[in-house]
Amino acid sequence: PKPTPKPTPKPTPKPTPKPTPVPTPKPTPRPTPKPTPKPTLKPTPVPTPVPTKPCYKFNLGVENVLKHAGINVNGMSVDDKRNTCIDFNKRHSSHSVKHLQGMGTDENEVCAAASITLMANGYSQHALLKLSSDAQRNTLIVKTSQCSGQSVAWLQSQPTLTIAMLMNQGGCCR
Repeated sequence: PKPTPKPTPKPTPKPTPKPTPVPTPKPTPRPTPKPTPKPTLKPTPVPTPVPTKPCYKFNLGVENVLKHAGINVNGMSVDDKRNTCIDFNKRHSSHSVKHLQGMGTDENEVCAAASITLMANGYSQHALLKLSSDAQRNTLIVKTSQCSGQSVAWLQSQPTLTIAMLMNQGGCCR
């Protein structure tokens, strides 16, 4: 018989050396901060409203019309009020002083109301100087028709003061 082999002894494990840690650099770096979160979107702002224009309430009387142009005629004589209105119209229409003096006081008030209303709707004093009172009336009719829903034909049948009043109310006033 063959001899029984002796079991092979297991090798004795050799302790493995622990790795030497990498030295911490000096100065020690700070830890990386957490990523910045995405910003929260701001809500959509409320839309800017359509610019408004001044709207006037006209009544007959030089003082009731010219006050809307910043002209105070209270305490003046009737003639001085009329002349102040004529001066305003001369500076806001193509008419001569002679032409305006030939018109009645009521007609001059209405011309002033038309000019004041057109200026409130974007017409410059310079632009108005090129227009007669009839041309200003026609311009006012077209503008009023666009915002009031009234027909040009109907507006042409109305007094200028009525047209100016319509242009200063309702859908024409924003």
